[in-house]
Amino acid sequence: MSGWQKSFVGVAELAADIDRGETPILLDVRFDPRVGAVPHDYADAHLPGAVFVDLPRDLAARPGPGTGRFPLPAVEELQVAARRWGIRNDSVVVVYDDRNGVSAARAAWVLRWAGFDRVRVLEGGLRAWIAAGHPTSDTIVPPEPGDVVLSGGRLGPIGADDVTGFAERRALLDARGSRQFAEGRIPSSVSLPATDLLDEDGVLRPADDVRRRLVDLGVPLGSPIAVSCGGGVAATFNALALSALGEDVAVYVGSWSEWSADASRPVERDEPSLVG
Repeated sequence: MSGWQKSFVGVAELAADIDRGETPILLDVRFDPRVGAVPHDYADAHLPGAVFVDLPRDLAARPGPGTGRFPLPAVEELQVAARRWGIRNDSVVVVYDDRNGVSAARAAWVLRWAGFDRVRVLEGGLRAWIAAGHPTSDTIVPPEPGDVVLSGGRLGPIGADDVTGFAERRALLDARGSRQFAEGRIPSSVSLPATDLLDEDGVLRPADDVRRRLVDLGVPLGSPIAVSCGGGVAATFNALALSALGEDVAVYVGSWSEWSADASRPVERDEPSLVG
């Protein structure tokens, strides 16, 4: 199994597993950054047997002053949710969305943070599944409750006090779009939008292409890297992808939403003429 396959699974491989009767727990993590979770889209069409996951409710704690948009959930509450999704200790889980995996990665990363490793992101998400001619369903069947035991504390997420050292080494990667990055960022951070890791079909670029991109950005490969974004979602996609390449990657979960909430922290911006 390659590094990519440990974190991601292709449509053809997933379909073959299902045809063999090896259907994993399927989690639909559709999320619109502008409005939040979109359960109505799930209800209209989803992978057969998939369970909907509400990202802000199930994969994050309620935000508070200075916490960022999507703080990590309490492990006890995440375990209740995971059991509701039908996850058992020996389950295999595949997560997907309609953003090429960028939102689904939050579920995969949070489950791994909580000690559950048998989870992968569907490359290309729902769009790739449909484009390949595979069926969807509008039937919602509650799963049998699971018994998974979660523990938390894995993957070494970092806080605001830790990011400066990464940034000074050009090892703090910002997964937001280029416009958001230009409008305000942690000083000395490097722009690597999550979408830059995807080809025109929304599938991961070849591993060597991604490595070359990192080298071109001056990122020190082989030493610890940190990733951030706006609220702690897109960064998890970059973390899974870069970790799959063998890099040591930590997520700044609070990201820009936490950093910018403290007026005493320095901010870097491009000139307005360069943003527009």
